Amino acid sequence: MAGKAKTEIFEEVSIDEISNDQPITIYTNKKQIREIIKELGYAIDDDGFVVFKDTGKRVLSSDEQEFKVTEIGALMPANSPHVFIKNNLSSLSRYLADKE
Repeated sequence: MAGKAKTEIFEEVSIDEISNDQPITIYTNKKQIREIIKELGYAIDDDGFVVFKDTGKRVLSSDEQEFKVTEIGALMPANSPHVFIKNNLSSLSRYLADKE
């Protein structure tokens, strides 16, 4: 089976079923991450940046930078507002350091 990716089936859970203090891991694809972003009350502008649905203002990541939906590495949905961490080691390290 060379060239075939291993896939697993995970139970679908709606956003409403996740409690605020429950950590989650989401394995997703491009289409699903866009749906999750919209479900959480955000939108994606014409340039691919995540924006607040009501104002169109670009959302800042944990390192205080605008980011494209393709740059999302992690999402902390329990926080208010949500914390988006870019998909690079620098952003993750900064987020963890700020948590201490």
